[in-house]
Amino acid sequence: MAAGQSRVIRTEYAYALASDHSGNVKEIREYSFSGALRRKTQLSYLHESNNNYIGLNLLDRVAGTLVYDGANQLVAGTEVAYDLFSLYAAPNAIRHDPAYGHGPYAPRPAVDRNEVA
Repeated sequence: MAAGQSRVIRTEYAYALASDHSGNVKEIREYSFSGALRRKTQLSYLHESNNNYIGLNLLDRVAGTLVYDGANQLVAGTEVAYDLFSLYAAPNAIRHDPAYGHGPYAPRPAVDRNEVA
């Protein structure tokens, strides 16, 4: 570690207190030994911008991350996209089963325990 650099000693997490009760981490703050804020990370989640995912119980998908330095200057950002493209057929693909669910690798139905053999 170079002279004058300080390492992170304490990290605080701010959890979401939203009506959806997801409990997701919304903000992470990291402090140096001196107690000065070194980095702040803010997280946004997919269900916050698209309510369709709440009913599917997909509440933990991070949609965006913003990272700020100790002076509150944006230093990095990431945006994640979900479900942008629809599925497409691949009729000439090798070992492709166009009727998924009917091929040799399809999941088998559960056995009915009440069935008499």
